[in-house]
Amino acid sequence: MHELKLKPQIQIWVCVNERSHAELPSCQRERGESVIHELHKQIARNRNEKSPEIWINRSLCQGSCTQSGVSIVIESSSNASISRRYNGVNPGDVATIVAEIQKI
Repeated sequence: MHELKLKPQIQIWVCVNERSHAELPSCQRERGESVIHELHKQIARNRNEKSPEIWINRSLCQGSCTQSGVSIVIESSSNASISRRYNGVNPGDVATIVAEIQKI
């Protein structure tokens, strides 16, 4: 076993959890995948030589499900005090989130 020292500057965790109980809110895989697709698109569009290295990861439940969108967590490896959580995120919100990431 070898420890890996891979550390992106920013990691974004997007919930794709789907609950089996239909009456409970859930981020659902298809809604989470839509947000992931838009994150990739917006990050590529805004990339420049000063852009941080960003990893986008799928996660299961983050405990803040809503019917209106998915939950995401943004973490910075260069500054542990920077951690942001959003819920109710839709693809239309991603441009604003990417703009915030560029400030980190």
